[in-house]
Amino acid sequence: MIYHIKVPATSANIGPGFDSIGIAWNLYLHIHVKAEPQKDDINIVNKNKINNDLFIKAFNETINYINKKPSNYTIELWSEIPIGKGLGSSASAIVGGIYTAEIITNTYLTLYDKLNIALKFENHLDNISAAINGGINICLKNEKEIYISKLPINYDFWGLLYIPDYYLSTQEARNILPQNYKREDVVFNLQKFGMLISGLFQKDENLVKMGLDDKIHQPYRFKLIK
Repeated sequence: MIYHIKVPATSANIGPGFDSIGIAWNLYLHIHVKAEPQKDDINIVNKNKINNDLFIKAFNETINYINKKPSNYTIELWSEIPIGKGLGSSASAIVGGIYTAEIITNTYLTLYDKLNIALKFENHLDNISAAINGGINICLKNEKEIYISKLPINYDFWGLLYIPDYYLSTQEARNILPQNYKREDVVFNLQKFGMLISGLFQKDENLVKMGLDDKIHQPYRFKLIK
């Protein structure tokens, strides 16, 4: 038996939705899982450059959490998602590892089981939520709560992705942000975020365009664009 898993690329921090909104794109990490009853182990083959280490860590963590001896499989990985370009390659590898462990142990994990495992390796819930759910997701994460909600968008939309020819680490992009913000900048973002969500629900291009402005992260990160 052969299974084909697809985990999408994702973008986070959409407009004013810093650390709170993620979107999935039609670029994928492909995982082919083939039963190998004649073998006595699990063989993972990386067909091109992906974050193999994160995939294996999430896979092993999920196997341990499920606490079932997996069957013998060959797992082939091939990705369309560039690394270090802001398209969630780490999140896709982690979520792919979780889904693969589910399949080879014939186990179904709840959404929050998956989230709790994924967050051990990737602290950005916006990317993780979109990689798991697809579509556009709103997320909440603090000391007491973890929650994600997929927006019920029932129409297709297009996005233009600019993929730079240089690497920019997530840590560098976060380190450039200030520790404190002016109240008027925070209020600006709250108002813009409301416009963005309203525009997405109403399929109103003008509202979406109005809602993409930001004063929390974009002005500071422009300095990193070459």
